[in-house]
Amino acid sequence: MPGASRALKQEMEMFELLERAGLAPADLARLVGVSRTAVHHWQHRGVKPCKWVQPRVTKVLDAVELALEAGTLPLSPDLGRRRVKVLVEVISEQLKRRKATKA
Repeated sequence: MPGASRALKQEMEMFELLERAGLAPADLARLVGVSRTAVHHWQHRGVKPCKWVQPRVTKVLDAVELALEAGTLPLSPDLGRRRVKVLVEVISEQLKRRKATKA
């Protein structure tokens, strides 16, 4: 099934992108607003995000890719407890920029 292999490739690319950005699956879960278990199923069981979550996943991954290009990801490992707050700020800024360029 070519469609199935294409979907598998897209899922693998999603997690490769996260790895390049220094993000864990738990970070994706937090940014998208789903459970870590849901992301685990996407990563390890081949389950695709449901149709109402997929647009948020796409937006977040686009923002991660833009942040990588801009050099704002990966984050510095010495952020400690501030890491999550900074991560949300970085992704939010990229989402704003993405929205502004589409307008």
